[in-house]
Amino acid sequence: MKISIKNVTKYYDKKVLDDISIDIDGYSAVAIIGLSGCGKSTLLRLISGIEFPQGGEIHINDWKSTKETKREYQNQLGFVFQKHNLFPHLTLKQNITVILEKVKGQSKEEAEARAEELLNMLHLHDEMDKKPAKVSGGQAQRASIARALSTKPSLLIMDEPTASLDPILTHEVLMEIKHLKSMGKDFIFVTHELNFVKNFADYVIFIDEGKIAEHGETNILNNPSTDKLKAFMKNVSYD
Repeated sequence: MKISIKNVTKYYDKKVLDDISIDIDGYSAVAIIGLSGCGKSTLLRLISGIEFPQGGEIHINDWKSTKETKREYQNQLGFVFQKHNLFPHLTLKQNITVILEKVKGQSKEEAEARAEELLNMLHLHDEMDKKPAKVSGGQAQRASIARALSTKPSLLIMDEPTASLDPILTHEVLMEIKHLKSMGKDFIFVTHELNFVKNFADYVIFIDEGKIAEHGETNILNNPSTDKLKAFMKNVSYD
């Protein structure tokens, strides 16, 4: 996976990301970490093409994120959000088939076969005909991952995929994500689960007050070179 971020600035009522640049090549799981409000989720939204910077450019692999190329760009990506964002009135299977039929133009039979394949892979065979309110939080989040995978994206974007889950459900979801990595999927993700970062990520971007304060392979978490990352690692709790 290639990530190229050039002089990216983003502001709302105040500047959130301040002229950040980074080039990463050859890693399959990139984690973005930092304190709440530092700009990490904003950076993830820019990378995903959900929002756009006021200045600078973002390239993922051979795709450039612009308003003009948004649809083509996002077709390469799958999204997993903090909350599962499943349609509450549809079953887990229907949450996938509706995307494949309406967006990808697949037949009902093709869509159902793809949905069942993914839900089986994520151990949701017995839940596929249930609505989100009738399954656990971990099962709903796994269904969200299945939906993200349904369009066969090259890259999964995840924003705190376990944020609302208890420790048991968190473990359940993280094990499935690790399994997907072993199958060759690429990931860019924000998480507060530092143990997961250490065990899953290949590369880490540490954001502090809208700037990239430090970045490198995951071992920088054990041996930070900047005072800011040292302070962060000293003060955050491990989940």
